[in-house]
Amino acid sequence: MMKKCLLYTILAAGMLALSLKAQPLQPTLLNFEGDDGRVEVPDHPSLDFAGSFTVELWFQPLMLDGWQRLIGKGTVNTAEANWSVSLMSDNTIDFFWESADDRDHLLSTTDTIRAGEFYHLAAVLDLEANEFRIYLNGNLSATATAQGDTPAVNDDPLYVGMRRTINGLEKAYAGYLDEVRLWQRARTRQQIRRTLNKALAPQYYQSADSGLVAYWQCDSLEDLGIGGDGVDDIRDLSIYGNHGDLAGDVTLTTVGAYTGIGQPGSLARPEGFVLWQNYPNPFNPKTVIRYQLSGISDTEVAVYNLLGQRIRLLMQGRQAAGAYELTWNGRDDAGREVSSGFYICELKAGGYRQAVRMLLLK
Repeated sequence: MMKKCLLYTILAAGMLALSLKAQPLQPTLLNFEGDDGRVEVPDHPSLDFAGSFTVELWFQPLMLDGWQRLIGKGTVNTAEANWSVSLMSDNTIDFFWESADDRDHLLSTTDTIRAGEFYHLAAVLDLEANEFRIYLNGNLSATATAQGDTPAVNDDPLYVGMRRTINGLEKAYAGYLDEVRLWQRARTRQQIRRTLNKALAPQYYQSADSGLVAYWQCDSLEDLGIGGDGVDDIRDLSIYGNHGDLAGDVTLTTVGAYTGIGQPGSLARPEGFVLWQNYPNPFNPKTVIRYQLSGISDTEVAVYNLLGQRIRLLMQGRQAAGAYELTWNGRDDAGREVSSGFYICELKAGGYRQAVRMLLLK
């Protein structure tokens, strides 16, 4: 099995070992262009959430242009019950689910989303606690009572990147999406944080005990017979085999640097302000970070964990136009080694921001 940033070798004894001998791989993820791109997953009983459930994914919107569907199941404007997670026109996240007695439940974040930035999202319906919750980057963003209701089920396909209605598909998403995980149980904040920046270990997807019912790593395309139209399917690693079929303007993309913004909704940046993907990636014990400035700028280059905490300031000061190179040795500002996992390197210069996601392996 090949992970976008991890390379595994399966040993004869059945153990899983890390191998770093191969050429480092660049991150791969789904790229939705905001027109008609979507992933369609056929209906399956494992995807009918009649009790508690959790939806997890990484996403990076490339534009903030109205209502965009991230993922959902069910047809709007019919008697079919549904659930969904969407990016709204006010740049918040909505988590919606319909109950078995035909009542709608809606929760919106207080936090707003910015174009060009990666976010980890977890939407949780917890019937035992009688509440539903939204987490962003492992932090609770919104919560509401479930009013003692249970979710209804439907026999519609699951869609990623678009919303299905009785009149067709709409609300197309524009951006990147990665590491999609569906669970038939309510995950806690601690459980979400434990795995949000890691590929799931086989113990999660090789049995039903974990509650995982779908796990799309979004690393490669195969011909799995979904839709019957060639090598355009993404594999579900769970035991349920809920493979998805790509359609429209969605592609599997290798991503290097991505662009941050000064103001929401704007992707413009001055020519020549670039942060390249670190190399090697994944890395151990150190990696090289290269960037370019188009003019004299107050510049900052820093490393953050996925909770948004700055752990290492690599450069801060005024720099002339040109190309620069820094090395990060996997240590924080106090000189302590940081743990394995994903980290974000961010360049701030000239009022603009760019960032790359890095993976440290030990």
